[in-house]
Amino acid sequence: MEEDLIKRLESAVSRIEAISIGSRPSISIDNGDDGPVDPAIVAYDDLRTQFVGRVRDAAEKIGGKVLEVTEILEEAFSVQKELLIKIKQSQKPDLGGLAEFLQPLNEVIMKASSLTEGKRSDFFNHLKTAVDSLAALAWIAYTGKDCGMSLPIAHVEESWQMAEFYSNKVLVEYKSKDPNHVEWVKALKDLYLPGLRDYVKSFYPLGPVWCSSGGSAPTSTPSKSLAPKAPAPPPPPSASLVCAESFGTSSSHSKEGMSAVFQEISSGGVTSGLRKVTDDMKTKNRKDRSGVVGTTEKEVHSASTSSKAVPPKFELQMGRKWAVEYQIGRKDLVIDDCDAKQSVYAFGCKDSVLQVQGKVNNITLDKCTKMGIVFTDVVAACEIVNCNGVEVQCQGSAPTISVDNTSGCQLYLSKDSLEASITTAKSSEINVLVPDSGSDGDWGEHALPQQDRAKLSSSDMAKLFLTSAFFSVFFIFNTLHTANSQSFIGINYGQVADNLPPPSSTVRLLQSTSIGKVRLYGADPAIIKALANTGIGIAIGTSNGDLPALANDPNYAKQWINSNVLPFYPASNIIVINAGNEVMTSGDQGLISQLVPAMTNLQNAINSVSLGGKIKISTVHSMAVLKQSDPPSIGSFDPAFGDTMNSLLGFLDGTGAPFTINPYPYFAYRSDPRPETLAFCLFQPNAGRVDSNSKIKYMNMFDAQVDAVRSALNARGHKGVEIVVAETGWPYKGDSNEVGTSVENAKAYNGNLIAHLRSMVGTPLMPGKSIDTYLFALYDEDLKPGPGSERAFGLYKPDLTMTYDVSLSKISQTPTTPTSPKTSPTPSKQKQTGWCVPKGGVPDAQLQANLDYACGHGVDCSAIQPGGTCFQPNTVASHAAYAMNLYYQTSNRDPLNCDFSQTATLTSTNPSYNGCAYPAGIERERKTEMASSSTLICNTEPWKDLKAHVEDIKKTHLRDLMNDTDRCKSMLVEFDGLVLDYSRQCAQQDTLDKLLKLAEAAQLKQKINRMFNGEHINSTEDRSVLHVALRAPRDKVISSDGKNVVSEVWKVLDKINEFSENFRNGSWVGETGKALTDVVAVGIGGSFLGPLFVHTALQTDPEAIASAKGRQLRFLANVDPIDVARSITGLNPETTLVVVVSKTFTTAETMLNARTLREWISSALGPQAVAKHMVAVSTNLTLVEKFGIDPKNAFAFWDWVGGRYSVCSAVGVLPLSLQYGFSIVEKFLKGASSIDEHFYSTQFDKNLPVLLGLLSVWNVSFLGYPARAILPYCQALEKFAPHIQQVSMESNGKGVSIDGVRLPFEAGEIDFGEPGTNGQHSFYQLIHQGRVIPCDFIGVAKSQQPVYLKGEIVSNHDELMSNFFAQPDALAYGKTPEQLLSEKVPEHLIPHKTFSGNRPSLSLLLPRLNAYTVGQLLAIYEHRVAVEGFIWGINSFDQWGVELGKSLATQVRKQLNASRTKGDPIEGFNYSTATMMTKYLEAKSPISSDPPASLLPKV
Repeated sequence: MEEDLIKRLESAVSRIEAISIGSRPSISIDNGDDGPVDPAIVAYDDLRTQFVGRVRDAAEKIGGKVLEVTEILEEAFSVQKELLIKIKQSQKPDLGGLAEFLQPLNEVIMKASSLTEGKRSDFFNHLKTAVDSLAALAWIAYTGKDCGMSLPIAHVEESWQMAEFYSNKVLVEYKSKDPNHVEWVKALKDLYLPGLRDYVKSFYPLGPVWCSSGGSAPTSTPSKSLAPKAPAPPPPPSASLVCAESFGTSSSHSKEGMSAVFQEISSGGVTSGLRKVTDDMKTKNRKDRSGVVGTTEKEVHSASTSSKAVPPKFELQMGRKWAVEYQIGRKDLVIDDCDAKQSVYAFGCKDSVLQVQGKVNNITLDKCTKMGIVFTDVVAACEIVNCNGVEVQCQGSAPTISVDNTSGCQLYLSKDSLEASITTAKSSEINVLVPDSGSDGDWGEHALPQQDRAKLSSSDMAKLFLTSAFFSVFFIFNTLHTANSQSFIGINYGQVADNLPPPSSTVRLLQSTSIGKVRLYGADPAIIKALANTGIGIAIGTSNGDLPALANDPNYAKQWINSNVLPFYPASNIIVINAGNEVMTSGDQGLISQLVPAMTNLQNAINSVSLGGKIKISTVHSMAVLKQSDPPSIGSFDPAFGDTMNSLLGFLDGTGAPFTINPYPYFAYRSDPRPETLAFCLFQPNAGRVDSNSKIKYMNMFDAQVDAVRSALNARGHKGVEIVVAETGWPYKGDSNEVGTSVENAKAYNGNLIAHLRSMVGTPLMPGKSIDTYLFALYDEDLKPGPGSERAFGLYKPDLTMTYDVSLSKISQTPTTPTSPKTSPTPSKQKQTGWCVPKGGVPDAQLQANLDYACGHGVDCSAIQPGGTCFQPNTVASHAAYAMNLYYQTSNRDPLNCDFSQTATLTSTNPSYNGCAYPAGIERERKTEMASSSTLICNTEPWKDLKAHVEDIKKTHLRDLMNDTDRCKSMLVEFDGLVLDYSRQCAQQDTLDKLLKLAEAAQLKQKINRMFNGEHINSTEDRSVLHVALRAPRDKVISSDGKNVVSEVWKVLDKINEFSENFRNGSWVGETGKALTDVVAVGIGGSFLGPLFVHTALQTDPEAIASAKGRQLRFLANVDPIDVARSITGLNPETTLVVVVSKTFTTAETMLNARTLREWISSALGPQAVAKHMVAVSTNLTLVEKFGIDPKNAFAFWDWVGGRYSVCSAVGVLPLSLQYGFSIVEKFLKGASSIDEHFYSTQFDKNLPVLLGLLSVWNVSFLGYPARAILPYCQALEKFAPHIQQVSMESNGKGVSIDGVRLPFEAGEIDFGEPGTNGQHSFYQLIHQGRVIPCDFIGVAKSQQPVYLKGEIVSNHDELMSNFFAQPDALAYGKTPEQLLSEKVPEHLIPHKTFSGNRPSLSLLLPRLNAYTVGQLLAIYEHRVAVEGFIWGINSFDQWGVELGKSLATQVRKQLNASRTKGDPIEGFNYSTATMMTKYLEAKSPISSDPPASLLPKV
């Protein structure tokens, strides 16, 4: 009875509110109607104008993602207005209809939420603040006390409380850095509190008021079973009371305000049907009913309201946030239906345990006490704030864990979460627990300080944890597991037989092999159960007959998962479900059309049980899905499959599932049974087959078939879809009319395929990795129909013995698996010189085992893969010899590492041949000037062809070539917003074709691969060249000398990030306690020019300006004291930090400048100040400490980084991060990395650095143009040309080949440049009418600092770019005497005004100039220089030319000292030098020969 009464009262209140609103004076707004509108809507517009406008104004000053999320916020408020208007015109829907009604608002909120997914952006806290605040708009979904929501006012307040956690982080970060961010947070808070809260309080305190007789809102389909009949509702009021049209005047409602309310109450319509309030009802509240509430009473009431019990919540709100609130004593809270786009927010919980079974975006614990949470994976972060005594266990991965204002927190981390970044602030008793070293599964505990930022990674765990035994055991376990089972080798387990052994016996057999995966054609529960706890991956399948039901009934898909997956997972490692088998080529159009819907329903079903991403959904295809597979580079899918194939590929791409294919070289041989085809199919020595399109030579059919699939996927735009081989094999017997079926052939194919997979060589289009491959088959299937071969693919017999041996058994002794060297009780022999090669007479099987062992233990075997420098001759003996020697050379050259089960020996005879160079020992053979000139690129046919082609080009003119539209189109290349136009080069399409052939002859691709693989391509200094590793993503693996250097790079980057943040937020202070705001970077050459270029480019970028506000960055390079004076003028030692950049800490100029600035600091602040005012970028910690710098403040870089390529190392990243913040510098690194990947993986005719490099070679070595002008039409790039001048001229200013042979052709180019339009008034005269100098024009589409003056024809930037577009055409077309005559130019001036034209240039257009594109521009030119050097055959990474001058300067330095201090005469120099030195010394020095104290610049 009470519930009915409450419902009636709520209904009455809603109607009273409607009357009150409807009786107010009407207000008109310009909405297209002539009638008056709802005052609530007018007030809502005022809310948007006043409060949302403030947020927008602040966001525009910040820009970027903050502005983007603010625009979405504006959209959300606009959508809510539309919904409020519709509510006034619609009847209240049921629950399902309400969800549909609110869908537009939910979509906007989801759009905002998507900005926070994935890797954290620089403005993550801003985004989370805005996104979490949008939950406040869900007040509109309140439908009554039973709807599970708080009242609208409380809901708005609670939503902001959740957002405030992140808004406070923004305030802390920016309160002393940028007021715009602070204003944005304050404006956002005001929008909700008081803005939206007061609005809701005024108009909708009990939720929205629906129209009782308006149009119908969406409703859900009614249930078949009707609910019990409820008491009759009170008679509804007339529609005019609550509907939109009621706001007009009416004689029946002439009174206004509360008078109208009471009038309506008196009429009886509202209260009709309500019972009279009796005395027993009155006893429920005996408070004074006078209606007057004093101030004191208000406060008491408020306090009591806040302290009373709040109803607990455990619900999914708006499909995005799991709200777990005020749960007390609940140990059974489980969220098992979640996805990576949802968040979990636990608030005010106590003595409870929450389990999150699945991946979510983020988890927050706020104001919880004695709370435990167990979760699997989070995408963004797990945050604990304002808590006491909580335990958090991460069973999977979490990029970030933060603990703020918390007392007592235990963090249990799994092995997968050791890479988590852990941040603590204002917290105590925080402990991290990790798996301990013991075998009892115990945990090791380690405390974190109250305020810290830590990153746990496997590389530094030994330092963090006292025991390293855990890591030793873990490493050994992984090593053994890798050796014993190989995840890329699988087997097909067919069951069309009546003689198969029991599943338990089969599992024991599999465990005795290196097979890592099993594919079933169905989902046999006995087999799946038998495979439990083995770790073997299981692929199960649905039958083709299941597809219609799976496609048409989502519940059937769920039942299938419930029956075939859930009873066994995760004990049985199910990794993929294949929907049907070879459906696309079945010819059944009905079945084909149901394939993707069936897969979609299966995907939804596994998502519903939180297995999405853990188990993939795919389907298996035959090779017949390809329309063309030969040559592999133009492989394509049959267009007859149309939209179905497109939908399928989109599904695979979207879910990360593989494209699964059945390539059978056996069937290819059956259609072409020639001996050479058999050898090609069996991985045996053969002549190979050249892809006529890509020019890649394939040496086996398997690679060719798989690469054809790769090309087909790439052509459809699905480069990210991986390939899995579901079936491949060779029958060992067959009918008399079947060719190629023999034990020998089957053993050769399967054995060589396994060896090929183990070598990790990959395919030409997918090098360096092995494709997951399921061999066909485990057993013969004696009941299979068809020819005899169909029943003869089994590798094992039913009695579990081998049909033939292909080295799958872990205990197989044929051949012997080479063993790693045993530890000798005596000291190892001294490292040996020479080469490790096979002994004579070793059988191929043993050599193959040696090859597999060497390539499987970390050495780079790319040289012996197809296209590699040592691939030919394609024999096991040749490949094994190369791999065995490489293993020996990279294993400390210990004789024990040249054993290979006593099948190898050391030799002093160099086994290198032709272009295949075997790495040598410590004492590398000295290559003499007499080295064969046949190795020079100029002796190749493509070079000679290009030389002859020059005569053809000389007969053309650019003004004619530019009229060929097709040619111009073909010379336009775009990548990531960058546009390269090289149509104004003196070249035709066949010129480029010839240059690409030259690249092939120079083995450009192989050289690029060698650089990225960390080989010592800098042979004169015996070093890798790995500046690409400096900007590689954290999870990338790039090795040098067997060590992944990327992890080392990120250790330094993380250290820079932390140090720069402390420097910028004032945590790092100087000697006098003042914050440091200014930086002087001391370095020379690459330590100066590169960072200066980037700094200059960012100085006028709006985002960088905001980050650098109040700071200065200067560079000191020249040893000239004038440069010292300029670098410190206006700086205060108290607020200055000096960064000394010197790898060895011995560079003469740099160290003299460093000592000078040390004296500048010491003289002002005392010698003890050096430790707080100077840091170093160096690897010589001994000299760093001796200098007075704390070694902890030294930032490392490596000998595989050349100085001119070091801007992406600590050399540039440290000073730039101090000035702009690490987040901006990280964007610069990402830009460079994007070009690295483009350079490495893009085909040459679309590859920006390759094209630029080839064109430079063409201009220099063939057309005879020795110089190049770099002309950026952007003043921010004024230091770009000087930097590239060093990169190019120091790299390629060589006269001998990498082998020391004198070059008989011109190499290297003279680089210079100046920003336009300055250069136009400087040296363009020479470019237009003097020498021919190829030009690089670099433009930017959007200016960093746009300017427009009213009345001008164009903006300042358009004026600049007008010249950018005009100058290349002027150089190309020129101006003829005939044109001048037609313009009436006096005859005597015609020779002076004639422009010959035909002067080559290229144009590079950047979308904008910011940190990201600056990184791209740098990397493009770095790799361009490398391409030139690779083609010319020189070493672009040493610089011996700078050494001689340094050496002579040492002699001069000694002479000047002796002459100054002792009066010694000048001796040992030629006449000219001695005379000039004498004149120099005769000038009176301002410094006495024995100065009493140091002398510093007078600034």
